[in-house]
Amino acid sequence: VINRELQQLDKSSEWFNGLSARVTPFLTSTSNRLKDLELIRQTTIDNLFDLAIQFGESNALSIANSNISMNQKEQSITNFLTILTTFTSNYSNAINKLKERKKQLDRQQSKQKQSQQNVNDDTNRISRPRVKLSEDIFANYHNMKLATTEDLISEFLSN
Repeated sequence: VINRELQQLDKSSEWFNGLSARVTPFLTSTSNRLKDLELIRQTTIDNLFDLAIQFGESNALSIANSNISMNQKEQSITNFLTILTTFTSNYSNAINKLKERKKQLDRQQSKQKQSQQNVNDDTNRISRPRVKLSEDIFANYHNMKLATTEDLISEFLSN
């Protein structure tokens, strides 16, 4: 019984060691990434804080020369990002309104072109029968003139 338990313990130990061998690199890698992310976070906060100072965010200016905590920097950055987000949103809305206005103008221009094309088509439809009619009249006149000439010649010859 003891030998069986020892064998199971050995198997469990092997399984745990195998699991540990697979998980340890992942945990180490994750830990290193978290350290890198924290460094990136702190650098980003410092850079954004400097940017906020350059743009004159009032909280950033008031605490720029004092020894401040990361939380104060984050709050200042949050205020700055709120201002920046509002500006971006307003700018985006203005751009969207301009795009919508351009679409409206394009639709109006397209309607005007279509309307002009319809007028042209109508004009062409109206003009074609007139042209045909005048061609018919000319042809009939020409035929009448020829007939009249032939009649005159035959009359002359018969006399």
